[in-house]
Amino acid sequence: PSQQGYNPSIPQGGGPGAPPVCLTVEASSYNYHILIEGGVIFLTLCDANSPAGHAYAYLADVSREFLQQYGNGLDAHTRPYACIKFDSYLQKTKKVFSSSHARGAAMSAPVGGRY
Repeated sequence: PSQQGYNPSIPQGGGPGAPPVCLTVEASSYNYHILIEGGVIFLTLCDANSPAGHAYAYLADVSREFLQQYGNGLDAHTRPYACIKFDSYLQKTKKVFSSSHARGAAMSAPVGGRY
């Protein structure tokens, strides 16, 4: 079935000082795992067979490092390019999680965005 026009609502929360929010969106043979923390949305796409706990461990690791590096200055950034150096951390972390935990799961790099 087509997902055209599909517009899930993103839960409120996960802002600075709030507890993180986790959710999963099932889409065909893939799952989108989402972590909202510190006012940033972290997203990864995994095979539906992949354990959600593994995806959330990956997102927690990435969010912790991203917020440590950029958390205090996020409001000052007007373009996403300011965080481009974080890509090297994403690639390294993706390899570590893919090789040690994934057992064939396809994981994409998360995308961070303000909400």
